[in-house]
Amino acid sequence: MTDDIKEEKKKKKLTDKDPLTLEEIKAACDIFFPLFNAVKLELPDDADLKDQIKIMESVAQIAVLLRKNNNKETDDAEFIFCFNKANKKEEETTDE
Repeated sequence: MTDDIKEEKKKKKLTDKDPLTLEEIKAACDIFFPLFNAVKLELPDDADLKDQIKIMESVAQIAVLLRKNNNKETDDAEFIFCFNKANKKEEETTDE
């Protein structure tokens, strides 16, 4: 493929129906394989690929729930902080 054609493809905005580029596949691999390998290390040696994929899906679901809980705790803490800050301002204004 010539450089002109490569530049033309880079300029063109890709849609969902366009074939994936090599760069997109490599980026996905950079995300997927460290996660997959982390799960694989926890499994018995006789676990097959199908089992590894199923378990990875389950672990990913748990990770999503953990993220939601962490975000909720952070949101709750921020709300409490803002609420306490607002109460302090009210107290300061009523004390004057």
